[in-house]
Amino acid sequence: MLCWLSLTASAVADTDGKPAAPAPQDTIALVKDGACPGAITLHGSTLDAIPAGEVAWLPWTIGEGPFRLEATLVVDRFASEGAGIAIAGGILALDDPEHDVVLRGSRLGPPGPLAELRSLPARPGVPIRVIAQWDGRKLKVSSDGTEVASLALDGAAGRVGLAGPSASVRLLECTVAGQVKPLPVPSIIFSAADGVIDEHRDPIAAAGPDTIELFAVTVSTNDDGSLIHGVRRRTLRDGVLGPPQTVVLDSLDPHRITVGHDGAGWVMLAQPNSAQQLSTSLSVFTSSDGASWTPAGRIDAGNAPIRLVATGMQRRDGSVLEAAATRVVDGTPRACVIRRESGRWTITDLATQPSCDPVPAGPTGYSVRVPRMPERWITPQAQRQACPSTAQPAWLPGPDGGSYLLGNGPRNDRLVMAPIASGRPTWVYWDGPVGSCCTAQHAGSTWAIFEGGERAPREHILLLKLPE
Repeated sequence: MLCWLSLTASAVADTDGKPAAPAPQDTIALVKDGACPGAITLHGSTLDAIPAGEVAWLPWTIGEGPFRLEATLVVDRFASEGAGIAIAGGILALDDPEHDVVLRGSRLGPPGPLAELRSLPARPGVPIRVIAQWDGRKLKVSSDGTEVASLALDGAAGRVGLAGPSASVRLLECTVAGQVKPLPVPSIIFSAADGVIDEHRDPIAAAGPDTIELFAVTVSTNDDGSLIHGVRRRTLRDGVLGPPQTVVLDSLDPHRITVGHDGAGWVMLAQPNSAQQLSTSLSVFTSSDGASWTPAGRIDAGNAPIRLVATGMQRRDGSVLEAAATRVVDGTPRACVIRRESGRWTITDLATQPSCDPVPAGPTGYSVRVPRMPERWITPQAQRQACPSTAQPAWLPGPDGGSYLLGNGPRNDRLVMAPIASGRPTWVYWDGPVGSCCTAQHAGSTWAIFEGGERAPREHILLLKLPE
């Protein structure tokens, strides 16, 4: 099988011949000698073994600028199985016997054909040339030289892939002129299919001296139908994942946790489970290796019940640790930090006005959300800025205040990077349902851990190494 993705120096042309933005001058071959390195489904199948209903994602993502994608495919079986090209968060299915292209995916609109009838009869084994052109306003699609759609979209950034099953479609060639950068496919580190565990949620990544420790809360169902919660852990050392392990936290039934390293050892705060998802006390645990944890006291929240934010603790000024949280004061939410200094824990508000869900932003700041609004501000300032969604983000350093990595879309159906200055998504890092996101840095690399999957946010916990 042969697959090419090229970035050419010529200008991107509209389907009616009008020039658009110039393309980069690099030419990159993604497939050589029948292999396409990095082109895999979430479960690891190559382009030669794509199961029905899945997508082999190419290790590339298209940015928000204009682009022109050209692909040559061979459909060996016209059975309406959804085989075709994945782009812009949807699928251009080519294996319908009666229609040239059929839309699949909520961001492309309601499922349906893009043309009433095929311009030519369906012919198995005959190459089909598909062009998808995004000009910043519309996505125009043509099949074998016949335009079959002109879709108004608010954005067409996203990953490119081949929709399965591979038993019915083969990708011979694929080129893209436009804004493109390499991005690996995430790895599954915890899965809902892991034994008796129903789901994993609220993942944490925390950097230590020589590892990144990865945690997630687990949810399982007892025989009587009640739920029980636990914690799972894996270690990332030199880019290599260790085996999953169960973390024993005495008899605690945890709702959320946060973890950090103070320079001497690991520290964990655990919030007990409750119907209101709030607690007036937190349990403290310590560990020398991240695997075995010892109870080390409790933190009293007083009359203001508290909820931890699923992000790693920050180490400030040597051994000072800070955990992000939201507490409720007289019925009003307030973003706060739980700080350990000189062995003493204190709770400090980040704002006096209504606020919630703080995440670390820079050496001393926090990004705080306006309750019930897709707006955030970075402390100690109080200027609100638009945010792509209310999903929990991870803050990434950069110009103009940095960027957020977070879920976006009608149902948080993609993981995007959005500069804080504009609040507009510019790159898509994962096309699929997304929940909370957390990052950690070690040895010059940034790793993101997030709730994500192909069908639901908590189908898996995914790990992605971000581009440097």
